[in-house]
Amino acid sequence: MYVNTLQAASPAQPPKPQPNAAKAPAQQPTAKPQQNAAEAKPLQKPQLNPQPPLSKPQPPLPKPQPPQPKPQPAAEVKNAAEAVGDDEIDAESLDRVVSNDVLEWEQDRVTRQLAAAKVAGKALSEDMVVRKQDIEVKMQLLVIQVQTGKITPEGYIKMLEAAVKAEHEVARRLVGLGRKEQAVVPLQRVKIMQKEIASASEEDGEE
Repeated sequence: MYVNTLQAASPAQPPKPQPNAAKAPAQQPTAKPQQNAAEAKPLQKPQLNPQPPLSKPQPPLPKPQPPQPKPQPAAEVKNAAEAVGDDEIDAESLDRVVSNDVLEWEQDRVTRQLAAAKVAGKALSEDMVVRKQDIEVKMQLLVIQVQTGKITPEGYIKMLEAAVKAEHEVARRLVGLGRKEQAVVPLQRVKIMQKEIASASEEDGEE
């Protein structure tokens, strides 16, 4: 009973407050990572530079052909002799020669001169050697032009007639300049061509 009295007399003990559980921080909605504008766009395939179509192999260019000398018209042969000044006249120039017989005569003449120099033990003149080669080339070209029809028989006769007049003019001018010895060569050419013209005329008459 004493115990009950004490229990009734002692003030009632308030219940101990229980520690509140720490409130969990409110969950914030996670923000989605922002994408860069460049990343947001879909990736584009790299553009390849279009390659030009392969060109077809070109056939090899033809080799340039050496220019063929044109036959000299009769007027050009005559004018070539008249256009040369007195100091430039060359009695033995091959530029005026269009006759096959004259070329053969010139070839024989230079061959004999080279042979004489060789027998005498002298050095061969380079000018004479070159002259011999030039004569041979002119002879070959003349034959080709006749064979290919670039020079007709009638055209050849006209060329000879014009060359006769040109050589006559050269001889006349040389004599007037006191160079009679040099005039022998063009006059000899005239005789050869006149004989060649006469021979061609006889052949035409027989036909």
